[in-house]
Amino acid sequence: MAWRHKAAGMGLPFIPVRNMMGADGFKYSGAVKVRCPFTKEEVVLVPAFYTDAAIIHVHESDVYGNARLTSGARTEDWGKVRGAKRVILSTERIVDTEEFRKQPDRTFVPYFYVDAVVEAKYGSHPGNMPGMYYVDLEHFSEYKKACEDMTGQALRQYYDKYIFSVDSFGEYLEKIGGRTKLKYLEDLEFLRVRPRAKHQ
Repeated sequence: MAWRHKAAGMGLPFIPVRNMMGADGFKYSGAVKVRCPFTKEEVVLVPAFYTDAAIIHVHESDVYGNARLTSGARTEDWGKVRGAKRVILSTERIVDTEEFRKQPDRTFVPYFYVDAVVEAKYGSHPGNMPGMYYVDLEHFSEYKKACEDMTGQALRQYYDKYIFSVDSFGEYLEKIGGRTKLKYLEDLEFLRVRPRAKHQ
């Protein structure tokens, strides 16, 4: 998916990769094997993935959509931003635009790609936010278990509990354990505590 987002971000219909060469995922994928016209080696072409909308969570942003990731890997977010028709920026905190003018080289996403900005502290949950809080392995285990129910009933209950029955993001954070859970995830990120249990 990262390569497909990258192709979209570059404005290309596809991109050649060496990934998947030994995998058995071609019948479930748009990827195809071809012979390189220059080297005659076999390569894989993956189609670009243009999205209607992308939601990107960052460490900080201004009200216009200039955004920074202050630590951690950038993965495929840049490709997603450039290949999406609309971009919603979710941010841990909104800072003054002057902060971006002082260090413009640290801007990860410039404002002209962004359609909306939402301030959402802990908005990456249940994922992690490098340098702020760790991934919620307990929550992912709950989700994984719900997904394993082939009847779909457990997954419906999960969605009802955490999505459809909440009126705000604050209420969602309370349902996942509130300030106690969030402090635990912050402590995990900085290695101040050990994980409470093993997760598969």
